[in-house]
Amino acid sequence: MKRTLSYLLICALTLGLLAGCGAPADAATEQQPADEPTTTTTEQTAQDTVTLDGLTGLLGKTDAELTGTLGEGTENWTSDKSFFIGRTYAVTLEDSAATLYTIAQDDEARTVQSLSVWLSDGSTEVSEENVNGWIDTLTAYIGADAEVSGPSEGGAQAWHWSRDAVYYDLQLLDQILTLSIQAVTGGELQ
Repeated sequence: MKRTLSYLLICALTLGLLAGCGAPADAATEQQPADEPTTTTTEQTAQDTVTLDGLTGLLGKTDAELTGTLGEGTENWTSDKSFFIGRTYAVTLEDSAATLYTIAQDDEARTVQSLSVWLSDGSTEVSEENVNGWIDTLTAYIGADAEVSGPSEGGAQAWHWSRDAVYYDLQLLDQILTLSIQAVTGGELQ
């Protein structure tokens, strides 16, 4: 139980970092004055199709390997540019448009330590059919039933799976549906 609660806290903090530190959705259309240097890399122009296996395979890749696989995407830094969070990509997963956020370790290679896939961004209603479709897809992929938690006081619901030392969490809060994928890192959470 402590392990599950600790893991949920880690997931919530990761999502908070992504929500608070990410580039605004209209960053590609913002114009900078001619005398100011541009500090972000080229944004991705095409949407990549990814699979659950492909996403899981990104864990542990260096930033160079990631960009070799998915392209540059958009770099995600803290607002003061002191810390590289990861990269953002527009992807298609299981025939659904999604936004992929990578979270990098604070090491020289910027190794991918976890992923957050926003399956819905809150702009449209998430149907029960859509949620159940993702639960079925993940259950079939992982080969085990989900551990269910929620709804919490805030209304969040979550489904948890693990396979081959990787955690998968599907989370629904209001009209935001996300999938978090994270490798188990050294020992059990206490």
